[in-house]
Amino acid sequence: MLLIHYINLTHFQNHTEYFPYLKNYLYLEFFLYIIDTIQFSFFFWVMLCAKQFHFNFTILLGYIYCIHIMDNIANITMRLDMFFGIDDLKVYNDKIFTASMNVSIFTMASAMCILPCMIIERCFATYFVENYEKKPRKYISISLIFLLITFGTISCYFLRNASNTIYVVICLISLNALALVVTGYLKHYNKVQYNKNHAILSSVITTYSLTQRYQITENIRILRMLNLIIFYMGFMNVVLVLSVMLSGLKEITPEQQAICSVALNTAIFVYSFLLSHIISYCCEKWKRHLSATWRKIGFNSATVQVAPLCDTFGSEMNVNVTVETYFDNLKTTWNVPTTSATRQHSIVEA
Repeated sequence: MLLIHYINLTHFQNHTEYFPYLKNYLYLEFFLYIIDTIQFSFFFWVMLCAKQFHFNFTILLGYIYCIHIMDNIANITMRLDMFFGIDDLKVYNDKIFTASMNVSIFTMASAMCILPCMIIERCFATYFVENYEKKPRKYISISLIFLLITFGTISCYFLRNASNTIYVVICLISLNALALVVTGYLKHYNKVQYNKNHAILSSVITTYSLTQRYQITENIRILRMLNLIIFYMGFMNVVLVLSVMLSGLKEITPEQQAICSVALNTAIFVYSFLLSHIISYCCEKWKRHLSATWRKIGFNSATVQVAPLCDTFGSEMNVNVTVETYFDNLKTTWNVPTTSATRQHSIVEA
């Protein structure tokens, strides 16, 4: 069975002088797991209250928070088992420890597949751009969650034999590489549609509905957020993959196992700390809800910070334009006949 988040304390206590330092590190890690669980629970509540995203994307994002909380609880359970003196020679016979380890493997495999599933959801949002906002199509998120649970369960089964680690890792790397390529294509495609939507050529505007315009804008914003997540997840995934691969080696020493565990936990802590802050940075509703929450608690800011007005692509807009000019441009746009209206008028004249 693959062992992750595991440190052989018996070996360090009997054969090295690093046992006191390592045990203090585990106490610190135990405390950080508790803080991280509280933080993720809080932002999970913010996600439910802010209602920033489409139903399907919200379900996938909520799944990330749920499995991360599950992983933290599993790791807290394993640490308690280690503190109370687990028999490292018979670690595979400890039912509590092995059950917690299986939960951790399940959540890790599911978490590394969540990004491809989010990109698949954005593919559906792009394909059904005409009415995706009006018709939730809940079967999309339900099907993707089922795939994530299935992949996590299969990974637990295959990783009972540590030699199968390399195959699971190759599968995860391939899926995330494909998701990266598709993300680039979706960003380009939605930007092209956005420019067509807002272009006025030969005094004729395109016949996009307001729903389509909104959905294209939402696609671009979410893909921009996912792009930021991809950059920092790249670091986490590289460290995680290397740690898991080394942990699956039969000849790994207790010292190497401890290094893999520390590296893996560091990557996960970095991931969990940055995820919610990146989403908050990209989502105005999250910012407003967090500000309202801090005010209710009593943390009122001495100065009010006004966020700059940004466009769909996240760039700061030039606001040196009068209200009269804005409404003049809006009136001109509405007075331009659409393609279908122009065609019907030409037929009547003929």
